[in-house]
Amino acid sequence: MDSDDSEQSTVLIVDDEPALVTTFAAWLESEYDVRQATCAEEAREKLSGADIVLLDRKMPDTTGDELLEEIQARDVDVEVGMLTAVEPDIDDMDMSFDAYEVKPIGSEELLSLVQSLEQRATYGDQLRELYTLAVKRATLIDTQGEAELAESPKFASLTRRLTELRERTDESLREFTGGKYDAAFRMLRESDND
Repeated sequence: MDSDDSEQSTVLIVDDEPALVTTFAAWLESEYDVRQATCAEEAREKLSGADIVLLDRKMPDTTGDELLEEIQARDVDVEVGMLTAVEPDIDDMDMSFDAYEVKPIGSEELLSLVQSLEQRATYGDQLRELYTLAVKRATLIDTQGEAELAESPKFASLTRRLTELRERTDESLREFTGGKYDAAFRMLRESDND
């Protein structure tokens, strides 16, 4: 964030590896108000007032997937980035995360992820859905390959919905920045021209 901003966004980092949580916090604390949690119970206690949650999927007490469902059920207005060593698959795309990054991740990538989630929070529901679907599609293509996904009805449905939203919000796409997100939108535009 700019140094002129009077309020920093609050980022809650949830991971069962304390050293990793501490490292991520150190990378972000100069620009964000950072909270740390090493278990789901601690995350629940610190969730109130968070703007962004970075959530690991594999935790011993409650999985990140279960915690994500709780966040959605509580209707908490927060952007969720899954930050995990678990490679995503097509079934994971039904989950309500806003971004998905596979560890390991460096400090610049982490900062870019948080900045993108922060930026995303400023847009309306339609643009948010477009952004989320574009990230999900790009993540699947990056990890599964387009040829493998060609036979998936869920992937085809995701792509159709993304195209519909893009047609209604094309002008707003110019405001998005960031490597994976730009790549997602470029791929979408190229697929429309095929």
